[in-house]
Amino acid sequence: MFFPAAVIRTPLSMVMPGGLLGNELVNHMVVRRFAQFDPDGYFAVEPRPSAPFLYTNNWGNAYSLLVPFAVLYLVKVRGTRRFWIVLAVLLASVVPAGATLNRGMFLGLGIAAVYLSFRYVLLGNFRVLLSVVVVGLLGFGALTASTFDDRIDDRVEDTSTTEDRAEIYIQTIRSVQEAPLFGMGAPRPSANPNIPPVGTHGQFWMVLHSHGFPGIAFFLGWFALAFALSLRRNDDVGLVANAMVLVGLIEILYYGALPVGLMLMMISAALALRPPSPQTTAGARTPRVRAAVGLAGKDL
Repeated sequence: MFFPAAVIRTPLSMVMPGGLLGNELVNHMVVRRFAQFDPDGYFAVEPRPSAPFLYTNNWGNAYSLLVPFAVLYLVKVRGTRRFWIVLAVLLASVVPAGATLNRGMFLGLGIAAVYLSFRYVLLGNFRVLLSVVVVGLLGFGALTASTFDDRIDDRVEDTSTTEDRAEIYIQTIRSVQEAPLFGMGAPRPSANPNIPPVGTHGQFWMVLHSHGFPGIAFFLGWFALAFALSLRRNDDVGLVANAMVLVGLIEILYYGALPVGLMLMMISAALALRPPSPQTTAGARTPRVRAAVGLAGKDL
């Protein structure tokens, strides 16, 4: 945030051949930037934090998949010193999160909040819904009081990211029709030299273009099955993990999930699919049953 133009040149960047270093993706891997920022760009876009990832979208993807787990952890460790440490870090993270101007991140967090509120209301727990409403109002007030909402509006008006993405996606669908069973193997240059390659800007589109329609069917099918099978979980960990699988499924439509997003989706699926631990199962029981379990544990 304080040094948006700063870069870290790794030792590998100093010995890498110029041809490889000239590749934009390889260059971003070995010359690490603190933010997506081009002071000489045509559009006067403010710096958007990206570290420790390559791009700001990676930041938003990881943040939206991790914040619900961080909130759950706060609930589990309340009353301890860890609670205050994690809370301080979480509150501080709101500043760079807003500075990313990442619409997909806000959408993912909103979906998680609405979905989890709905699931908890079905279980008769209205406190989560109330907490989401309060936090949502506070967040909206903070966003309005800051300059982030104006910057988001300016970015939407001054850049053509939405139109560019639509063109990439249309070209992807057309391109994969040349090899619908096995795909094109990798992203390809776009017919429009002013936009990114075909088969990028979304893991869904990369898998579809690179591996064809069967590939995307298996890719989506596995996570959809994990989501469906984990719907039976009604403990806190299971509910949050199930919600994150859903958020990940939606975000792969507009986010590249490599390298971090896919890992977080797999961890969420693993947590959601495993049987609930005895502690979480006990936590979902009535107070009388919990007391009986506690007494039995003491006797043992």
